[in-house]
Amino acid sequence: MGMMVNFSAMKGVLLFGLIYTAVAFIGKIVGCGVPALLSGFNMRGALRIGAGMLPRGEVTLIVAGIGLSSGVIGQDMFGVAIITLLAASIVAPPYLIKMFQGGSGYRSKLKEVEQGDIHTIELNFPGHEMADFLRGKLLDGFRNEEFFVHKIDYNKQIYHIRKDEILITLIQDGDSIAINTLPENEAFVRLLMLEEVLTLKDFLSGLESMKSPDMMGADLMMGMFGVSDESGKS
Repeated sequence: MGMMVNFSAMKGVLLFGLIYTAVAFIGKIVGCGVPALLSGFNMRGALRIGAGMLPRGEVTLIVAGIGLSSGVIGQDMFGVAIITLLAASIVAPPYLIKMFQGGSGYRSKLKEVEQGDIHTIELNFPGHEMADFLRGKLLDGFRNEEFFVHKIDYNKQIYHIRKDEILITLIQDGDSIAINTLPENEAFVRLLMLEEVLTLKDFLSGLESMKSPDMMGADLMMGMFGVSDESGKS
């Protein structure tokens, strides 16, 4: 789409393009920041939300391309749209980094809730693999209860779990799992964790009733060489 821009046709609208880009930036920041201010965010939080909405992507390209191909806009206006998209894509990342340097984005009332009486429920396991298994089961359990699960750190196992006004944080550190939530949600979280622990117990009981790994490996090896087992099956 960028290769379709005719820069020679933009000479007469270059100033307009710069003004249009500035207005587009202000429209995003104000249009998204003001509702954020009314929803409990402070100015820093509102600017973060506005900055996150700055980039324009495939929708802008599609609409501009359709307008150009149908003759609704010319090469000059098409170039203005591409300049706006390019400027937003370049400016937004460093602006977002700058905005997230500092304190909380919530107003004092929400900050008290954020930093208030958080209860932590922690489980320790004899191994990392078992903790991984239960973490997956817990996340599936929350999803089955229609919670939105979002991994917030791709280098660590940290998840935000949210549904309506219920906010839960799950953190796995090695062979331990900790869940942080407000006191009014603790009973629900403990019940869900209990259900998944019982599932883990059933799973382990099933493993104990199976053949030992050595016997299973021996059966597989004999099958590779066509050796019959005790039941006469090859």
